[in-house]
Amino acid sequence: MSWLSNIFTTKAKDDVNIQSRGMSIPGGDISYNMLSDTTVITKEAEVMAIATAHRCMSVVADTVATLSGKVYKDGKEADDHLMQKLWFSQPNNLYNAFILKRQLILNYQNLGNGFAVCQRDSKGMAIRWDFVRSMRPVIHEGEKYYYDGLSDNIYDADDVIHMINVGTSPHIGTSKIQQYQLLFGKSKASLQYTNKMYSNNMFLGGVIQYPENIKMTTE
Repeated sequence: MSWLSNIFTTKAKDDVNIQSRGMSIPGGDISYNMLSDTTVITKEAEVMAIATAHRCMSVVADTVATLSGKVYKDGKEADDHLMQKLWFSQPNNLYNAFILKRQLILNYQNLGNGFAVCQRDSKGMAIRWDFVRSMRPVIHEGEKYYYDGLSDNIYDADDVIHMINVGTSPHIGTSKIQQYQLLFGKSKASLQYTNKMYSNNMFLGGVIQYPENIKMTTE
């Protein structure tokens, strides 16, 4: 993997260097521009603060996270298999399987991509599953890899669960926040307007302009 490590230790703007080494980033770099020209929606937390958006995403994520399952080996149930515990019970010592899968689905909905990574020990045995907010899929000589810029780790595609939202690339999903930023912005603006109206006792103030040569009377 030294070829991939060397590539990502170079500066991100060095696109020519990346392409010359026979590597490509499908669909472009993963970035989330959530700032529109007519709204102030800039963060995922602001979208989740909208009750309707939060409720819809929570229903989907919680439903999927509660689904049970079985691990099979050679066509037979393998209840004693380590992956049965890691994926359906306790993926690691920080959170349970429900939290892992719920966050995976939330990231898939909000950011367009949900990632879960299998961590292995020195012998190659799976020891835990972690969710990762953002990774970069990389195609090299017909093989796919994933790069986690936060931890600077590189993973084989077989060790990564990648849920991809509908988009223009088969490798990278499109963020729903980016897709519907105008709609989310209007929802937030509507809430702000309503709050200001009620905080002002529903008083609609204004100014009337008139020409100076007109004399105003009491009537």
